[in-house]
Amino acid sequence: MPERTAKKPATSSTAHIGSGSNSESTPASDVTAQRRHLLCEAARTVFTEKGWARARTRDIAQEAGVTETVLYRYFPSKDALFEAAILEPLEGLVADLTELEPSYETVTLRDRAPISDKVNAAMHLRLVEIAPLLCIALFSDSENGKIFYQDRVVPSLQAASAFFSTTLRPKAREAVPPEDLIIILLGMHFAVATQQMLSDDPVDIALLARTFTEIMAFGLTRAAAPKTTTKQ
Repeated sequence: MPERTAKKPATSSTAHIGSGSNSESTPASDVTAQRRHLLCEAARTVFTEKGWARARTRDIAQEAGVTETVLYRYFPSKDALFEAAILEPLEGLVADLTELEPSYETVTLRDRAPISDKVNAAMHLRLVEIAPLLCIALFSDSENGKIFYQDRVVPSLQAASAFFSTTLRPKAREAVPPEDLIIILLGMHFAVATQQMLSDDPVDIALLARTFTEIMAFGLTRAAAPKTTTKQ
């Protein structure tokens, strides 16, 4: 992780988060989650455009449409916001997989392909969100990067691997343990997301998702794939 240099400015105890008509009808916990999400989105934009060192909390607050005082009521430092900007999509991926998990229980093995496509599409979209920041977090400082990976990223990987523990057939789990499979899949999506970021090449997400589904199901050759057409 980059060295922590940002300091928290003095804030007013009378500031109200999410004040106004929305706060009267929306639970405070929902307002907090929405505001944190908005700030994380803004942080990803600013950190990607300017890098960690040049990005300022003032820039992020402006991008989010809030004051810097509001930002610091949710995140105590630029470093904390940087970490949250990476972890939020990873946690979102776990939520995506959890939502899709029941779908596997009601379909045949042949009919799982469209659901697997959704899994791969979700992974790609989440990795596109965090690829630039993840590179900074893991590789700008090897020691802190290792700590960040082990303490913050690995728990999300473990939670995501639980999805494959329950949805993979026993023989598939024996061939590739779920904790290895999630790393393989995310590694592939990370590579594609990085390529997309550095080359500005457009990506057909539906085609990419289906390609990854077929690679995981049938290997690098599609000769063994069933000769059927799956409706999208």
